[in-house]
Amino acid sequence: MSLSAPRTILLVEDDRQLQHVLAEALHQSGFIVLAEHDGDWALTTFLQRPVDLLLTDGLLPRRNGFQLAEDIRKHVKGRKLPIVFISGVYPASKSKQKLEERIGPVEWADKPVEPSRIVALCRRALQIPEAPDDPSYRRRQLSRARAETAHLKGLSSIADLAELKSVESESQVRFRGALQVRGNLRETKLAEVLSELHRWRASGALLVHSGPVKKLVYLREGAPFFVRSNVLSETLGQLLVRERLITLRECEESLARSRESKSMQGTELIKLGCISPSNLAYALQLQLEQKLFDLFCWDDGEYRFNPQAPMPEAQIALEMTPARVLLEGVKRTYDGERVRAALGEVASCRVQFTDDPLDRFQDMGLEEDEAQLYGLIDGKRTVGDLLAVAALGRLSMDDGRRLLYALRCANMIHFAAPDAAPAPEEGPGQRAPQAPPVAELPERALAEPELLQRQQVQRLAARAQDLRRGTLFEALGVGHGAGEFEIRNAFAALARESHPDRLGPDPTREARALTEEIFRQLSLAQDTLLNRERRTGYELELRKGRPRSDGDAVDRILAAEHRFREGEVLLTSGDASRARTAFEEATQLYPDQAEFYACLGWATWLEQRSADAALALIAKALALNPRIDRAYVFRGHIARALGQAREAESEFEKALLCNPACAEALLELRLTRKP
Repeated sequence: MSLSAPRTILLVEDDRQLQHVLAEALHQSGFIVLAEHDGDWALTTFLQRPVDLLLTDGLLPRRNGFQLAEDIRKHVKGRKLPIVFISGVYPASKSKQKLEERIGPVEWADKPVEPSRIVALCRRALQIPEAPDDPSYRRRQLSRARAETAHLKGLSSIADLAELKSVESESQVRFRGALQVRGNLRETKLAEVLSELHRWRASGALLVHSGPVKKLVYLREGAPFFVRSNVLSETLGQLLVRERLITLRECEESLARSRESKSMQGTELIKLGCISPSNLAYALQLQLEQKLFDLFCWDDGEYRFNPQAPMPEAQIALEMTPARVLLEGVKRTYDGERVRAALGEVASCRVQFTDDPLDRFQDMGLEEDEAQLYGLIDGKRTVGDLLAVAALGRLSMDDGRRLLYALRCANMIHFAAPDAAPAPEEGPGQRAPQAPPVAELPERALAEPELLQRQQVQRLAARAQDLRRGTLFEALGVGHGAGEFEIRNAFAALARESHPDRLGPDPTREARALTEEIFRQLSLAQDTLLNRERRTGYELELRKGRPRSDGDAVDRILAAEHRFREGEVLLTSGDASRARTAFEEATQLYPDQAEFYACLGWATWLEQRSADAALALIAKALALNPRIDRAYVFRGHIARALGQAREAESEFEKALLCNPACAEALLELRLTRKP
């Protein structure tokens, strides 16, 4: 295969990790790779870009691999296109034959797949001989990669250069004379700083700097959600090239266009057909992670926390719980020597759970081996005991140390002195509560996110109402004669299931409020039933037949949701005046829901044509939640009506970052490309 004429493979895989592994293997073998996440955009990419082979999973969002292959075969340029299928759901024995009857010959590989096998299948489908075992060939390939990397160091985007200036100015102004928490990473590592801020549920900005390098980590209620950096190697363009999502030439062309049009580089890449909105959102998420996790490597540097720093409008935010951020940061950056120093001399200390259930039951996203080790924590085993068990399995002792250090930083466990009182003895045949189930972070829903959020609120509201109306025994699912161990086990299982971390990324304030209400009810049930005096009093009240409160807060949330839905129906029918009244009542019933204010602002504009009043309400919505795509769409329509074309386009770009499937934003930016 000639280096001057590389073949292009369209890779369609919704598993980001597998997509990256396969793309890298194909790239190292000399192919150009166009990576897509869903079938719809993959078809668009195929029609707009030169493609020599389709490599696709069978199960994909929005258009599955079989539909994609059939649609490609209908076009002239796709009739003889080689196709390689990979699937872990559809067996090759039946699916391959049925597919070939409809579209012709295909290659097939069942998951799990080895990258080398996929490369070999692609070579065979393209009738390319194996790569020559020629040292000069390897040297030319390596030389080209080095040239690309060297050129890449000089690239940045307009947005990223603005980020650099923002960090510089904020470090000089926002952190001057403000209430500060400061220190040096030599004495307190970043994981411990973030842990303390999470314990305080702090909101603000953490500035970390070492020499000329400066980063700002924004936190909301103790959770990191956005990062700014003045490191040019962390710019979006460079990341996209490194991840093989675009080529170096495409990066340069999009940068030139963004400078000329003053628009985002990502939008220009989409207009050029170089990247899909979902891949752009994925890359921006990855960029935030890389900026943050790089800080875990720092052994030196000053930090200052400013609780008064204004929060940025972040259309893309970190989609990790605080506990998972700590574990990922430690796993990625702590070698054996560093984690042993961080953990200290604790081999003989007992490992005990923290008493606060909000801390103890955080979602850390443990892998199977980590969850098994965590499940052995019972208040009596020492650090040494647990590390010895880790060494017997697939985890190394240093892996065990990383997990324990992250758990301690997250305040999920603490280390008790060897002579400290052990945890209460378990009864015959009883065992400690099992570890939290391994939970993957759900990917952001692309189709009708508002509907999914509403359904989530309705489920939580019904659960909260049931807890309020039932007895404390019913809340935990135990009988009136339940003992301490049964109550603790029941609470542990329900607390894991109902912890606010389980809401997934970017929950609405309604959902968070209801989840916190549910968690409070479960905690109240456990605390009451474990306390002999309080339990006796409560059982006496039950015998007297006194009902429990139905919960005014839950009723208000349900009423607000009902009025909001009525407002949406009225708005669709064109009755802006009555819709505005309904939205206004919804905000009065529940003033913390961002979407209510966004729709109220839009209805106000439609009824009164008062830009100031409408924009103030939409701004309030974005202050509550800067990731509502429809708020930016509304603001874009208002800007366009006022003759502010560039401002309108900027708002539609932001909506697209919040929701890559926002059809209205794509239409307004003229980015919809129908086959």
